[in-house]
Amino acid sequence: MYINSHLYKFKHRYDIEWLKEHNEWCERDIRRLEEVIKDIREYQINLYEHAQRIINTEMKNVVTLIRRRNSSSNRVEYFVRLEIRPLIKEISIEGEKVYGTYKENKMFSGKERHNAFKYAKELATKYNCEIERAGFPRK
Repeated sequence: MYINSHLYKFKHRYDIEWLKEHNEWCERDIRRLEEVIKDIREYQINLYEHAQRIINTEMKNVVTLIRRRNSSSNRVEYFVRLEIRPLIKEISIEGEKVYGTYKENKMFSGKERHNAFKYAKELATKYNCEIERAGFPRK
């Protein structure tokens, strides 16, 4: 949607019909903007309701230790982070994957894997949670 009726120069126009038509364009743009403002207000209400739902949702702390091979350098990297996941049945809502929040993200190079394991254990102890491992080769 383009709102551009206010961008036209008009002081050089001495045609009343053109000015009336241009005024109708302005009225049309104002109606469109009022509709958009109404939609945004409804969106704000939905955001507030969802925030209340989040506050009342039970969460679970999980430390994730992920091993990945960097696609450009082909080197192994380790990612450690604390995930705060909502305890809900759905894995996707409205076609989107459900996400919690992430804290204390750290990346380690392949040579620092022992530091990555140590940091993951420290986080698990600090937040009293389990460690999930992903991306490690199967034995």
